[in-house]
Amino acid sequence: HTQQHHQHGLQGNKVQRPGTTRRSTTNSITARRLRNVTIHTLTNKMHQFLLNSLDPRTNAQYNRCLTEYTAFCKHFNIQGFPVTEHNLMLYTNFLAEHSSHKNIKVHLSAIKYHDIRFGHHTQLPPLPRLCLLIPSIKRTQGSKHVKPKRQPVTIETLTLIYKHLLASEYCAYDRQMLWTACTTAFFGFLRSSEYLSPTMQDYDPTVTLLFSDITIMESKALINIKTSKTDPFRHGCVLRLFSTNHSICPVNSLKTLCRIHHKEPGPSTRSQTDPT
Repeated sequence: HTQQHHQHGLQGNKVQRPGTTRRSTTNSITARRLRNVTIHTLTNKMHQFLLNSLDPRTNAQYNRCLTEYTAFCKHFNIQGFPVTEHNLMLYTNFLAEHSSHKNIKVHLSAIKYHDIRFGHHTQLPPLPRLCLLIPSIKRTQGSKHVKPKRQPVTIETLTLIYKHLLASEYCAYDRQMLWTACTTAFFGFLRSSEYLSPTMQDYDPTVTLLFSDITIMESKALINIKTSKTDPFRHGCVLRLFSTNHSICPVNSLKTLCRIHHKEPGPSTRSQTDPT
């Protein structure tokens, strides 16, 4: 009797299959999300993500290269995109008149990037003649575009810089600011992009070193480095500088600069003589 009653109950009430509720909930969430987006917004977001695929400085450099390439193609009324090997070779020869082979390779990388970004190619076709042209230009140019070898910065060099600043016509604040920038970069092994603004007209607070990124203690200083060439995803790191007990000391320089600073928000290396 119990078995018959159980079977009757099963016939009267359908047993829900496992996972049906979850699938139904997921579908409703997806439908609700789809109502809040359009192809236009997705396209704009896609292009924004593509713009962020490069470091901002690299992106700016590639955009300058694109502007030059576009002007070249427009002047000679030739096709810019999709790229063709012949037109790239013409542009490469044009660049060779005033640029080194290294700079030419940067231009070609920028053109390749934009060609892929614009959706013309997912991968550029083989360009064998262009590959022959680049080393030929390098061999022909020789040492024409070779820059002088950079000299290392030493304590003696810093001493000369300090003497030059003392004899300069900068105001007291600017002299201290420049000296602090030199000592901080020297003892912290900093690249210029890690603490300076890329342009004189404006600065990006998410990249440039600000006074709020500096913590001064008795015998050390903590500096929050927000971005670096070796940190493309901007995880950041804290740089620790310690007192040297020497006339050239990054901690003492930072203490002096922070003491005479007017507590205005902005870059730590902003000049008072020239607001930029």
